[in-house]
Amino acid sequence: MASTTINVAINSTTDLTLLSIPRSKSNSNPTLIFLPFWGGSPSTFRHLYPLLSDYPILSPWYRGWGKSTGPPVASEYSIGDLASDTLSVIHHLSLSSYIIVGHSMGGKVAQLIASGHPPGLVGVVLLAPAPPTPLILPTKEMRMQQLNAYITPQSAEFVVRNVLTSSRISDEDVAAMVNDCRSGTDLAIAAWPKYAAAEDISGVTEEIDVPTLVLLGELDKVETLERVMGEVLSRLQGGRLFVIKGVGHMLPIEAPKRLAEEISGFIESLVS
Repeated sequence: MASTTINVAINSTTDLTLLSIPRSKSNSNPTLIFLPFWGGSPSTFRHLYPLLSDYPILSPWYRGWGKSTGPPVASEYSIGDLASDTLSVIHHLSLSSYIIVGHSMGGKVAQLIASGHPPGLVGVVLLAPAPPTPLILPTKEMRMQQLNAYITPQSAEFVVRNVLTSSRISDEDVAAMVNDCRSGTDLAIAAWPKYAAAEDISGVTEEIDVPTLVLLGELDKVETLERVMGEVLSRLQGGRLFVIKGVGHMLPIEAPKRLAEEISGFIESLVS
């Protein structure tokens, strides 16, 4: 499947790079915009792309991660900044019909975008989404562990194998995730554990009025069913939840075929 990269200048310090994959056949299907987890990249969704080839696909490297540049100011990597970057891309590319697929932290970004009713947004898919409410770890030790999760290749691999996944994945997938997790600048990596996870956007997420599908792994250690139901689904008008058995937080890696089936079915229900 042929892919290219697109560069979008956000401002004088931030250039966003996106993976772009055209649809495999001529149709009017909406563009799928994939927003990754904290430490993810377009590579996070690579097993999904060939399974969703009827749709044009975009996925960014967030500001300060991978191929994208970011500002030298620590406070400019917030959920609001990531949402604004995505909206700038949508405007720059003149997208008239699109669905946002947000994973984990990307799910929190997707919720903020959708709450603003941007033109052209057809629906939202939330994969193991971070809730709109603040995540504040109870002890300093736990906060330091999260902050240092990606500090070495060994620590990143431990997180990938023991926290992010709950089923067996290939060594190739582990290596790719470790590489992605360590590809950010110090400011970009620190933003989520230092302040973005604690941002409270719950006051606006009840304004989301497009169809929303929430997908969660049965064995997710990061976002539990209780938390997602209580803090995400309860705020969505007509949101629908589906739990995928036997897998954890990394749905795009652990269960791409099942994920693609659910996403395709959701999209077909919107455009049929």
